[in-house]
Amino acid sequence: MTTLSCPDLQCAFDAVEDVLRGVAPESFSRVVTGSWTLAHVLEHLGKAYGGTAAYMEAAVDAGIPKGTAPGIVQRVMTAVIVGGWYFPTGVKSPAVATPAGVDGALAQRLAREGLVRLDVACERALTAFGPAVRVANHPMLGGFTVKQWRGFHRWHTEHHLRQIRAARL
Repeated sequence: MTTLSCPDLQCAFDAVEDVLRGVAPESFSRVVTGSWTLAHVLEHLGKAYGGTAAYMEAAVDAGIPKGTAPGIVQRVMTAVIVGGWYFPTGVKSPAVATPAGVDGALAQRLAREGLVRLDVACERALTAFGPAVRVANHPMLGGFTVKQWRGFHRWHTEHHLRQIRAARL
């Protein structure tokens, strides 16, 4: 059993594990949303976790936070999304998190390892910069604190897991 330091990321990790329990290998090639298969969704999540972790690691290694101040619309959207009230649908994935089409086993590994890496990166960023600093930018929403990143990834994960559950794999 994997234990993460952050409850939001632990919740995401446990939810991924729960939704994958009992999924047959052939289910990874089934479409769960639009044109994305289960493997695509997991790869996307893994790339999103790993991308955020990489941004945080670069900020910590440089000793300089990379987040910029968001505008008022970005602040409101962040509050809604990170608060778990609503996660928008139909938003195009940034290139860094767009799936390339790996197999199911690798997609699962990317998601699991990405969450673990993100958890470690968040702890490092908190130690280096504290809780109030915007450590890295979200591609559309501007700079996030570590707490906001954790909340974002929890609800982003849940958004995609709802799609997987709806596909009844």
